[in-house]
Amino acid sequence: MAAGRSKGDHLFFPVQLDGRKINAFVDTGAQSTVLSTSAALALGLTPVLLARDRAAVLRGAGPEQLSGHVHRFARLEIGGEAIRNPEIIVADLNLSDADLVLGIDIVRPWRIWLSYGAQKIFLLRRT
Repeated sequence: MAAGRSKGDHLFFPVQLDGRKINAFVDTGAQSTVLSTSAALALGLTPVLLARDRAAVLRGAGPEQLSGHVHRFARLEIGGEAIRNPEIIVADLNLSDADLVLGIDIVRPWRIWLSYGAQKIFLLRRT
C-alpha cells in the first residue's frame, strides 16, 4: 500500500472509516487505536453522541494523560482488509500528519513491514 512520509518521519497511509477516507499511521507502542476529535466530527459524530460513549484515559510514555471516549464504528478498512465494529478511542490529538493512530489492538492480527525507502506499507494477515 502506498504511503506518504511526514515531516515527523511517520509513514502515513489512507484508510476508510465508515466509508470515509482518512490518513492513519501505525504506532506499535500504542495499546489503543485513537482517532482525533476533529476527524470524528468531520465523519459526522457530534459531541452529544461522543458524550454517550464510555470514557477512556490514555497514558503514554510520559506523565501526561489524555481523556477521550470509546466509540464503536461500523467498519474500518485497511489495505483492502475490513474490520467490523472496531472500538476506537476519540480524543483531542494534535497530529499534523494523520487523523488515526493505529495501535496494537487493531494491528495485532497482521505482520507489518514499513519501507521508508519505497514509502510503502505491507500487511500480511497472520495465520
